[in-house]
Amino acid sequence: QVDPEDYLYPLLRDWPTASRTAESLLARREGDRVINLSALRHRSDAILRLPFRLEERPDLPAVQAAQGRLGEFQARDYRGTPVLASARQVPGSPWLLIAKIDQSEVLAPLRTRGQATALLGLAILALAALALSLQVHSGELHHMARHLELEREAKTMAERFHHLMREANDLVLLAGPNQEVLEANRMAESRYGPLQGRRLPDLLAPEAGAEAEEGMAALASAGAARFETLHRDAAGASFPVALSLRRVEIDGSTYLLALGRDITERRARERELERLSRLYATLSQVNQALVRAGSCEDLFREVCRVLVAVGGFPHAWIAWLAEDGTVQVRAKHGGPLGLLNAFPAPLGDGSAAQGPSRKAIREDRTVICSDLNPESGLASLGAFPIHLEGKVCGAL
Repeated sequence: QVDPEDYLYPLLRDWPTASRTAESLLARREGDRVINLSALRHRSDAILRLPFRLEERPDLPAVQAAQGRLGEFQARDYRGTPVLASARQVPGSPWLLIAKIDQSEVLAPLRTRGQATALLGLAILALAALALSLQVHSGELHHMARHLELEREAKTMAERFHHLMREANDLVLLAGPNQEVLEANRMAESRYGPLQGRRLPDLLAPEAGAEAEEGMAALASAGAARFETLHRDAAGASFPVALSLRRVEIDGSTYLLALGRDITERRARERELERLSRLYATLSQVNQALVRAGSCEDLFREVCRVLVAVGGFPHAWIAWLAEDGTVQVRAKHGGPLGLLNAFPAPLGDGSAAQGPSRKAIREDRTVICSDLNPESGLASLGAFPIHLEGKVCGAL
């Protein structure tokens, strides 16, 4: 009774990152065949029309999943292309969910990086061979001239490296044995303010958790550590940072090199992804409640429960317009809430009828309150009118 194009297929077509080959699909085993239940990225006409016999295509991800192979594995898809696949059984149904991506797309960055590394290694070996040849076949004067040239090159490279680190967009700091800041690039100076006389622990925000202590303990034992924590900028505001610490030797002395990256935007993307995932899960549960509910009361109670248990809202209730003209709470879920003490009350225009629920019913519109009284225990509240046979009968 629910068109899969409204929710199921768009969810399957969605992918969290940009990809030219990745796709998700649903399949089901019927005897010795595997039937596709969703469109394929490269075969849009595959829904219920592209069956595969188990013995004919044992390398297909769907065939392997139908034979009980779940989790992550390598396979060949319907195009004959090597892929990395992950299969799961949909609980409570004979459906199989398979997510796959071409191996060539996954391994492309590694191949590119490997080629670059090989070229760099060959270049280094070539320079070393050239230097050795000059050292063997040149006279003392030529050797001294070459030595001076190498010194100039080393100085130039050191200056370039200094400018590179100085102008880097990441936070770069060099600290002494007692973690006092000795050098910092422009980004660090701009973000933290004056660093003279400050130590690395002074950069931590007051609300930084135990991950900083664990990171320093790892540094003490292994000489290097990577962790995420909270730092405080020049204005006193906290921001998340991914920090990499490593001990380095310079002219026989030990220093501490700290590389940090502001991950505020990444954290925001993660929170948005979590919010969208929670929203999709809530919508799915509400859709299931619509199908399974045996009465309005069952539906109202389940919707309120889903909004709290899955949607993450602390409170949810349904206000209903009774026959006597009063508005009453018909279903609710969540902890105790003082706002519910105002029910039942008349729908009219008096001061007792100015609540968001009554306003949404009386004016047939969504009402959003983002400046609630702190004593109510909530920061914001939304009321949405419920229609029955063309009339407003309540509000969620």
